[in-house]
Amino acid sequence: ARPGGWDGPVDATAVERWREALG
Repeated sequence: ARPGGWDGPVDATAVERWREALG
């Protein structure tokens, strides 16, 4: 499951970093 509007990799680590970047 990837965040809405985000067409990046579905890698767990990538998602974790993505969410941390958003805060």
